[in-house]
Parts: sequence; structure tokens; C-alpha cells
Amino acid sequence: MIITHDKFMTLQSLIIMHLTQVERETGSGVDRDDLIDWYLETRESQIDDVDELEYEKELITKMLRKLVKDNYLIEIRGNVQDSLPSMDESSGQPSTDTGDGNNVRVYYMVHPSVDTETSSSLPP
Repeated sequence: MIITHDKFMTLQSLIIMHLTQVERETGSGVDRDDLIDWYLETRESQIDDVDELEYEKELITKMLRKLVKDNYLIEIRGNVQDSLPSMDESSGQPSTDTGDGNNVRVYYMVHPSVDTETSSSLPP
């Protein structure tokens, strides 16, 4: 999968801005599935068919891996949200992990070394 540098920078900025906003509002990270759903919803008007949907889903998944590798994001695995001090988002219910190891939750947070103040001036 190859994308232009401009598209990469736009996606990087979009993801970091969204995660920063959610972290400020909730004090916690974002579940990978929720982050992918959010991205696909932002692209909804440009997606015409199932193939494009699958392409965009693969793109965001690879982008998240790359941003973790490049220390823009932190990837946290497990039920860490339930062990953090309660911020009671909406339901306050624990996640739906079955405990069998097949449904490990993955959360993303912006790496502390990322300057989110200057990146806020980048286009979404």
C-alpha cells in the first residue's frame, strides 16, 4: 500500500488531533475499533463501494501501526481503561472482554513527546 506524503501527513494530523481532543475530554485513550469507526465515518462521503471501504480500513490500520512505531502514539493492550481512575464516560460499565484472550482490547493515546499544540495548526 502506497500513499502520498501529503496524505500521510494529513492522516497523521487528523488522528493525533482527534486523540488529543478525546484525551482532554475523557482523560483516557481511544479503543482501536472506535478509532477505526470514527475514521471511516469521516470518510463516508468519499467511499463509494465495499472495496474502497476495505481499502480505507486497511489504510487506517496500517497508519496506526506506523504512528506507534514512530512514537507518535502509544498502544495499550488489555483492560487498562477499567483499572484507571474512574472518569465515568457514558455507561461506566466494564468492557465486554470475555477473558478468553481472543478479545484483547487495544487503546491508543498520543505519545507524551508529541507537541500537540503546534500540530493543532495543521489542516485536518
